[in-house]
Amino acid sequence: MGTIDAIREARYATLEQIKPYLPGELRREGNSYRLVGHSGLIFFFKGQKWRWHWFSRDEGGDLLDFLTKCELGPRMSFQEAVMALTGRPCHLGAIKALWKRKGLLLP
Repeated sequence: MGTIDAIREARYATLEQIKPYLPGELRREGNSYRLVGHSGLIFFFKGQKWRWHWFSRDEGGDLLDFLTKCELGPRMSFQEAVMALTGRPCHLGAIKALWKRKGLLLP
């Protein structure tokens, strides 16, 4: 399995995988979970993956995004977050080369 598979796996991470990186505990509320002490930050399951949304900031995404973008998260680099969620390295050089061969540009 390569880098693209590791990224795909990280995009489908579970709440159990990110619990060590949360600044508090989660409380279940119906079909979602709230971060205790931060009532506007919820985690929910949609489209076959866990997602998060911080209502007061209108930010959200999948759990990989939480680890890299959310102010309450650890703010890891993309590569660190993929490694944390999958235990496998993420080599962005391989992705850039693949995209270049297909005529695509990374943002």
